[in-house]
Amino acid sequence: MNKKRILHIDDNIIYINFTENMLGLENVHYDYACDKTEVYEYLEEKIPDVMIVDLMLENDYDPEPGTKLIEYINQKYKTIKLVVLTGNPDTELQEYLKPMIRHYETKGSDPMAFCDKMNNIIFESSPLA
Repeated sequence: MNKKRILHIDDNIIYINFTENMLGLENVHYDYACDKTEVYEYLEEKIPDVMIVDLMLENDYDPEPGTKLIEYINQKYKTIKLVVLTGNPDTELQEYLKPMIRHYETKGSDPMAFCDKMNNIIFESSPLA
């Protein structure tokens, strides 16, 4: 079996490490980027199966940098499964992103439920919902 590749985008490396350890996935390459520039550089070399995106990237002065990143990825890389993991519980934003993403999770939610959802997303066979 080919290893699945996850790219986690968050400006907080502690949260990236926590999420990687919490998921505890075998047969998965778990990579990370801390800002949009790192994401674009990564995508020049590798295409992940799944991207976990924090919407509130502190290193970006745009009020919704994660949203713009999701729009870009959704347009250019149709096979990447997008998951939002953010501290922003905005329901209007969730509805706006819903057609572009597989799951929207607010940080601090039930970690076991998130792990189950991620396993289903990562290892399902179809890139479409």
